[in-house]
Amino acid sequence: MIGASVATALPVAGVVLLGTVRDDPLLRWSGVPLGLLIGGLAMWLFGRLAYRRLETNGPELLEKLRGGNPNLRAKPGEPTVVLVEPPGANGMRVTIGLCLGAGWIPMASGVISLILIVGGDASRTLWTFATRLPEPLPVPVSILLVGLSVLVYATGVRTLLRLRRLRREPAATPVTAVAA
Repeated sequence: MIGASVATALPVAGVVLLGTVRDDPLLRWSGVPLGLLIGGLAMWLFGRLAYRRLETNGPELLEKLRGGNPNLRAKPGEPTVVLVEPPGANGMRVTIGLCLGAGWIPMASGVISLILIVGGDASRTLWTFATRLPEPLPVPVSILLVGLSVLVYATGVRTLLRLRRLRREPAATPVTAVAA
């Protein structure tokens, strides 16, 4: 979903960026109706896909929601394995959410600052604070912000992969229960 969100935001960001580079307020503000249009089209399209999927596979989906996958259910008399979350899983999920959710912030600040620096413009917003730094610093600070964003995303992905690996590893003492 993060990739889909970025893909829907790219045209809007492009229009706003073009308006910023050309210093055209009308072009900058046209990003708002474009974003609303793209969001409305995405809502309509994916709502329609969900409607069609429910129309054709509704009973099967409802059965999965009620009792899970019937192929994975334990047969009467067979032991069932109870999955136990690894220690620290809640903290890992919080870390993953924060990293993948907020990693775009330094990336946006660094990239916009670099674009403004190349264009020779300065900005008064907090997003582009690097453009107001003394002369040898704007470009390195902007590049460091992009690097920080990559580091934050890498931390989130690494934590996600670690959590998935810990969930797959068998527990030292497996917990079993007999299905009734």
